[in-house]
Amino acid sequence: MHPAITIPGDIPSHPRPRISNKRAYYPPKYKKFQHMAEFILRHQWQGKKPLDNALQVEILFLCTKPKS
Repeated sequence: MHPAITIPGDIPSHPRPRISNKRAYYPPKYKKFQHMAEFILRHQWQGKKPLDNALQVEILFLCTKPKS
């Protein structure tokens, strides 16, 4: 059986970084999603062996159609 990882919730589109005072940053909504997704991935991968060979990835996105 292949491991399956699920990240619930709305996935925001990846924005361009904002530039301010000579530094680049991402909007807070996107940064919050990044941190949440990383936490979920780490939690769901606990106890599984690290990957050490070729990897095949299948991604299924179930999301609502954007308004614009």
